[in-house]
Amino acid sequence: MMELYLDLLSPPCRAVFLFAKSLRIPFEFKHVELADGKQTPSCIIVKKVPVLKDGDFVLTER
Repeated sequence: MMELYLDLLSPPCRAVFLFAKSLRIPFEFKHVELADGKQTPSCIIVKKVPVLKDGDFVLTER
C-alpha cells in the first residue's frame, strides 16, 4: 500500500491528503513533524514533505 508522509499543518500536505481522500486512493498516513527536530524517516532525504512512498519508489519535493 502507498504511504504518504505528511505534516497536516503544511498547506501542500493538506492538498495531497485531501486529493487522495477525495479520489479514494488507498494510502497509509504517516504523520511527520519536521519542525519539532525529532528524527525523520529515512525516505525523507531532503527533509521536505509531502513524500509518497510505494514499494521501492519514493517521490519527494526537490
